[in-house]
Amino acid sequence: VNSYFVIDDDSMAPLQNAVGDITVIPNETIEKQEVEFNKGEPFVITGKNAYKYLKARNETSTNASLLRLERQIDYLKKYSAKAISKTKNDLSFPVKLYNKVVNNVTTDINVSKVTFLASCILKEKENVNLDFVQIKGEQIKGEGSYAEFYPDETALFEMVLDIFYSETV
Repeated sequence: VNSYFVIDDDSMAPLQNAVGDITVIPNETIEKQEVEFNKGEPFVITGKNAYKYLKARNETSTNASLLRLERQIDYLKKYSAKAISKTKNDLSFPVKLYNKVVNNVTTDINVSKVTFLASCILKEKENVNLDFVQIKGEQIKGEGSYAEFYPDETALFEMVLDIFYSETV
């Protein structure tokens, strides 16, 4: 790992507020928690509810963590699209984002690297889409009420090769 950026809970609201509201379509219904939403019904994510939406899960379902991960990936795709769009209109936007949260994150990334990474994204001539990958596998109910995830070893190995290996000629 040559760079890392760990976001503290306190950073969610400022990061969300910086890009503006994001409308998502939840993949499940969550009731009786800090935030409630219904499967298939538009839900607007704001600075006030972003962390709660991303954290919520149905603890009675074995697939709860996988469903939450799907919601998180959907959110990250929409968030990154808005952030990239704002960066195209204001080249200083990534640095502004960084400065909003730098005191509440754990990272080895500095302003120079933020600027460099943003310039790499903006070099793309067409719309930029960040890819998110998910490990294939099976989730089962383990001891007690905990879910256990068992990765498909072959699929995991192939994914690592696809992402990190490039054949040189």
